[in-house]
Amino acid sequence: MSASSASPTSGVPNPLTPEWLTTTLRQSGMLTTGQVTRVEERANAAFNSAARHLHLTYSPDAPPDMPERLFFKRNIPEAWAVRAGAREVAFYQVAATMADHLPMLATCYGSAYDDERGDSWLLLRDVSATHTPPVTREQLIAGSGIPPDEQLAAVVEALAYLHAAWWEHPALGTGNLLVSEWYRDQACFEASLREFTDNWGAFQQMAGETLSTATRALGDAALAALPYLWQRDLAERMATGHQLTISHGDCYLSQFLCPLPESPDTATYLIDFQGACGDLPAMDLVFLFATFWTPEQRHEDQREERLMRAYLDALTGHGVTGYSWDDLVRDYRIALAFTFFYPVWDALEGSSRDYWEPKLHCLASAVDDWRCRELFARAMREA
Repeated sequence: MSASSASPTSGVPNPLTPEWLTTTLRQSGMLTTGQVTRVEERANAAFNSAARHLHLTYSPDAPPDMPERLFFKRNIPEAWAVRAGAREVAFYQVAATMADHLPMLATCYGSAYDDERGDSWLLLRDVSATHTPPVTREQLIAGSGIPPDEQLAAVVEALAYLHAAWWEHPALGTGNLLVSEWYRDQACFEASLREFTDNWGAFQQMAGETLSTATRALGDAALAALPYLWQRDLAERMATGHQLTISHGDCYLSQFLCPLPESPDTATYLIDFQGACGDLPAMDLVFLFATFWTPEQRHEDQREERLMRAYLDALTGHGVTGYSWDDLVRDYRIALAFTFFYPVWDALEGSSRDYWEPKLHCLASAVDDWRCRELFARAMREA
């Protein structure tokens, strides 16, 4: 991944012009001679940004290895999307300083965020012609989101390498690349706890008798334990950055791009860093393994534990020290306790029952399987 360039967001033409792209690619250091002579645009269906696929034509004197296919992404005007765009630009601009350690990122050729206007943009290499998600969002929701083992291994390796490169990075918690808003400090945690509590009450009323007694009890137990988990396991780590790394923030399997069989590029990529923040390393693993995998899918051939151990081996292999299996399991259980309330928020925000219900059931079963109630009880005793 080559360095991304910080450029003003004002003056970005719509549609994009060959002149603007020529200037941007020159600023990136890639287009050393020649120019872009033509650009064709194709819309992308993403709901969380204004994104376009670009096909570029260059003058004959341009370097022969210039990319013909690029991906241009700009935030939409909603307040949450403005914040998300700022986070993603901040992520790529820090990533540009460590490009040799981030082969799982598509090359970024330019990025900018204008705080006054609330505008952001990214210009990335488009790998959609040679890569595809290991599973689609629809497959995940339908319960058929188990890709082949070789793709799962590549996904875990890519994520571990990303986490290792960002391990305890000094940029985490600065600028627009903040630590998780759930618990970055006492005020954020208290606000999160109030929101979780209010949402849980409203959700139980909405779900009515369809919500089992066991799930109600599980949510009540998690809410009661969160203040103690914060005090015992999180407060100091959030303040010091100890054993924190970058979190994708929405790390479903559908966010990865794996090479097609005929692709000359064999890298596995991770895309869409709008939710990037500092967090527990296990948070992304919970999104991968617990949000839409059933107990049977997690336990088959010890799939979940096997992949977690492969992740830890890769993390260690990429230079992280002092982080053990027990540490990973602790963080996974804490991440489960917080993520349990994610489908509750989904439901209250208007997501369909076909989406939030399987997600809630999968997370509840993972909370039980990983004996999180024991964690809750011990945290309450020891705090």
